[in-house]
Amino acid sequence: MLVATLTPDNFVNKGPNRPIFNQRLRQESIAALECVDFVGLNQWPTAVNTILKLKPNVYAKGQDYANASDDITGRIKDEMDAVKSVKGKTVFTDEEMFSSSNLINKFFSAYPPTTNQYLNKFREKHSIKDVLNYLKKLSDIRVLVIGEAILDQYCYCNPLGKSPKETIVASKFIQKRTLPAARLRSRTTWRASATKCRSSPLSAIMRPSPSFLRVSSQRT
Repeated sequence: MLVATLTPDNFVNKGPNRPIFNQRLRQESIAALECVDFVGLNQWPTAVNTILKLKPNVYAKGQDYANASDDITGRIKDEMDAVKSVKGKTVFTDEEMFSSSNLINKFFSAYPPTTNQYLNKFREKHSIKDVLNYLKKLSDIRVLVIGEAILDQYCYCNPLGKSPKETIVASKFIQKRTLPAARLRSRTTWRASATKCRSSPLSAIMRPSPSFLRVSSQRT
């Protein structure tokens, strides 16, 4: 019996407008294959819990996961350990491989042409390992983010029409979103990279205390 499990849409972290095909269409496409007996939608970010529930004798993955050190998520090792715990074995395919991400990025990119040109040149100069190594080095950097904490509020609406004698456009309210401004976003980004980051409001920098001056002079 062959059971195929898929990653749900909310756990597909591959960039904007992804996945191209939603989970229902992906399930139907896999279910149409004659060799597949059942199709399941995984409920978790990894397949670990699914493996523990199904207890497969054989757990198959694509050959791009064969080298665990190349898996940037680090999840394949956890899945292999889960398979071993239920006395199954993990196997990797060895066939011609087509990367859906590469095909989509090449022919159906969500970015404008200038951005695609930059990304292609960047890929020619730097590998994913280079990028990850640079990011790991950020953990040794001490960052001070200066600025006031601002929340941007966006109101989305649909224009309905305009009176001939007025400059006001009548609109129908759809939704409201509150997003952190640049300083809060940058602070979150630095903390996500395990960098030693602290933030300070602009007023504290404009009127520094003696202790702040002493610390600053020692660090410089």
